[in-house]
Amino acid sequence: MSESNLLNANIVPRPPCEYGIHPETALEEDITKIMRGFGIKRVFSNSLMTEHQVFDMLQFPQHSPVRNNTNVVYANVEQNSEQHLMGSCDEVSLLHEKRFGYKRDLEKAKRVMFVSHTTAITIEHLMQKVETIYTISKTYRNKKERREKTHVELVLIDQSLPEIITFMQTLYSLLLQQMVELGITSDFYYFCEPSFSFHMSQGGRDLPMGSGGYVREELFQIITRNTLVKPNSIALIVLPFQKILNMRIGEDPLDYDLDYNSI
Repeated sequence: MSESNLLNANIVPRPPCEYGIHPETALEEDITKIMRGFGIKRVFSNSLMTEHQVFDMLQFPQHSPVRNNTNVVYANVEQNSEQHLMGSCDEVSLLHEKRFGYKRDLEKAKRVMFVSHTTAITIEHLMQKVETIYTISKTYRNKKERREKTHVELVLIDQSLPEIITFMQTLYSLLLQQMVELGITSDFYYFCEPSFSFHMSQGGRDLPMGSGGYVREELFQIITRNTLVKPNSIALIVLPFQKILNMRIGEDPLDYDLDYNSI
């Protein structure tokens, strides 16, 4: 090969357009900056957990639709899941028997799955240390939109409901660069009592903007016994990452089929 050909072979072609930061990356970085400004630490987790960690610990009954094999993405891997049944195992089994009237299937509890919701991650951390934290994590479900989604969850310690609403309005206002006012309605989660959902007015419609609640007393007691720390309350708040993302790029907040790589 001649010297001229060698030179030509190493020419880096000019890209057809200017590169920019991916909108999902930009949102994740903004959330991280804002949380850091509030002094809130981010926690990370593996994508794989046991059913004990993802469902049983959070008091999802065995008949819950989210535990159906058509929704759960199981991992075909060998993992020592015995360690994840230690400590709180008997307490969790007793809760299921008392609350739902059946004996828990411990073999099913050992099955390894991809994490389907971020609360499993935050509770796993709270079992080790009670503190204000947040996580931005991938979750996996067999759903019609996308199997893999990004979820954001926040843990607030000793915060009243008015304080939580004020915090969430401030957070959304910073992320969306507009003043946001939130309404709140009651909701239901197996692991929270009371539970609530946020909503805001957008484009003449009432738009859901996340949900959460205060950790139920039974789960609260397990956490405090494990950590020897007993706060007045632990609140779990889930943020609608995809809705916020769509609103930031001027798209329909409820459009779950957007190809963000082409925007």
